[in-house]
Amino acid sequence: MSRIKAALILDPDQREEQLAYLSERVETLHKVGDQLWVSMTEEQSDRLAGQGIVVQLHEEADLIELPAVTVDPNAGGPVLPEGLGAAPPDSPEKGYYLVQFIAPPDPTWVHDIIRLGGSYVQNLPVNAGVFRLTAIRAAEVEQLGYVSWVGLFHPAYVLSHVLAGHAEPFTAASLRELAVAPESLPPAEGGNIQVRLFDDVSPDEARAAIEAAGTTILTDTGQGFVASTDAEGLTRLLKVAGVFAVEIHHPVEPGNDRAGVIAGVNQVRNFRNVDFLVNLDGRGEIVGVMDSGLGDGTLAGVHTDLAARVLQIDNLTAPGTPVPDRFTYPPDPTNYWHGTHVTGTIAGDGARSAGRVRGVAPASHVIFQGPISGSFLRAFTSAHNAGARVHNNSWGTGDVVTNNLYSATVSDLIDRFCFSHPESLVVFAA
Repeated sequence: MSRIKAALILDPDQREEQLAYLSERVETLHKVGDQLWVSMTEEQSDRLAGQGIVVQLHEEADLIELPAVTVDPNAGGPVLPEGLGAAPPDSPEKGYYLVQFIAPPDPTWVHDIIRLGGSYVQNLPVNAGVFRLTAIRAAEVEQLGYVSWVGLFHPAYVLSHVLAGHAEPFTAASLRELAVAPESLPPAEGGNIQVRLFDDVSPDEARAAIEAAGTTILTDTGQGFVASTDAEGLTRLLKVAGVFAVEIHHPVEPGNDRAGVIAGVNQVRNFRNVDFLVNLDGRGEIVGVMDSGLGDGTLAGVHTDLAARVLQIDNLTAPGTPVPDRFTYPPDPTNYWHGTHVTGTIAGDGARSAGRVRGVAPASHVIFQGPISGSFLRAFTSAHNAGARVHNNSWGTGDVVTNNLYSATVSDLIDRFCFSHPESLVVFAA
């Protein structure tokens, strides 16, 4: 009978009885307060629930999710394609290793590995992390009771499965077939790939090696680059030390429409209606807006409806220069200035229309950053440091095939910002 990992939540009032019941029925892997991480059979779920124990099954607990492959290494290690494997580092050099834990990693486990001489780099789904270790230390880490597997990080893992012509990640067995699919690589003009570096590598450190691989860097995103390359250059790029993921670069496209109606804003603010109980207008809030541009790109040139409430305008691609709003789709900038439109939708106070046309939060202040680029995480962080606690992004990508894929170069970084800034609200156009 196959076993599965699960989180069990105990009833504090029945803790001792429930622990005694579990002791002969499940394998307890880790305890955190009134929650246990266990190995059990799926058939036990109903019986445990009958004892007042909340059961959360985690079928994915033993998977490691990488750009190219999703694998349970304990069920069989990945079979690597020729030329895309890493060799163990020569002592005393360190290499990148994947460390899989038996349960969601406890901070003390990470600290133990650091005390052994490892360097913690970043976490990985589901219950894994990347560490820099010598070959000797890697063997020692694998003997720790809370570690289920340790393996080198191989160049084959770097390539997004989409760039290899696969709609789904490779399996451990099929990974041997991985290769760049030239037809999956978009045209190079404007950037066709996005490179994500390991968390312990700065763009400045990696730039020379990436360019030497035949890649043209267009934008520094803070965690990597938007770049252009061909199939041969992409294959060489996979072997550059410090590169964690390479995915298709989807140029972002602005998007916004009648936000007040869609969001039902009149349900929380209805001005001049004295018996309305809410009347929220954004007073005291600062909103970070990342978009195409704003007015003529200077504080003095913002729209009348925003006057004195735009606190700063930052250029993400050419710091210190204006960010004029020149997005022209449809091609008539006099009628369609996207960043100005979005910012007015948020914070316009209706001054120019005698209060008739207003934004959803007309008393809020704005930190504006543009143009839209791959540096969104830098924009979030900068706006947060300037006081913004709402971050608006009226943009997305138009690719209907891969638009909903969780990505290492975008999705993961947004998740990290949200996790480390729980007081902030990040909003995207849908």
